[in-house]
Amino acid sequence: MLAGMPPSSDAALRVVASDPPAATGATVVTMTGNLDIDSAPTLRRALDELLGRSVVRVVVDLSELGFCDSIGLSALVDAHRVCTRAGGYFRLAGPTPVLRRVLGVVGLAGRLPIFDSVPAALAARDGEAGA
Repeated sequence: MLAGMPPSSDAALRVVASDPPAATGATVVTMTGNLDIDSAPTLRRALDELLGRSVVRVVVDLSELGFCDSIGLSALVDAHRVCTRAGGYFRLAGPTPVLRRVLGVVGLAGRLPIFDSVPAALAARDGEAGA
């Protein structure tokens, strides 16, 4: 299952994590480019580093993600599992319409909290499912 356009060599995944804002304690992870079999390890390393620093409240900004394959989806599910088991959360924010549809088709829309925007994800209360 694919989301977005097929990857191209100039759309490498870039992952940038913000410092946690004092008000929410959440770290915003912004991804740009393509999340696929070749780039999923980049996301996994970035999330492992955050988890190694006990960061378990994560909002992932998907608004600039151009493509996501099943390996990328698996990386998101794994991160969600680790964060929630550690007492935190892993929220998806701003997915493109295509990615939102894919998340629904594969059954992840009911398992992962998905929000329309990063501010909405940051403002949500613990346990809130998203939009």
